[in-house]
Amino acid sequence: MFLTYPFCQINFDDRRVNINDDTHLSVDCTDCKVPQKGRSFASHKFAFKSGLRYEVAVGILTGEMKWINSPFPCGKYPDVNIFRASLLTCLDDFERVEADDG
Repeated sequence: MFLTYPFCQINFDDRRVNINDDTHLSVDCTDCKVPQKGRSFASHKFAFKSGLRYEVAVGILTGEMKWINSPFPCGKYPDVNIFRASLLTCLDDFERVEADDG
């Protein structure tokens, strides 16, 4: 699967650098501040002002960006819900990712 953005091309299928390891990605979400949009966009990172949340996964061994999923209203979508609805469905059986408690 290729994702194309204006200045880069992301190859998700190229994430397996070491085939003996089942953890290839580190995933986390980041919030970006936007003009006030309402309660469903409220981010605790911006004193409950509005924000959009982006899920980003990086190859652990290569440091290359392998996944971007966005945008989501901050207040409506916690990190784990975004992961379960998107990246989790693209992983192989028994493949794991590194993530924080979010």
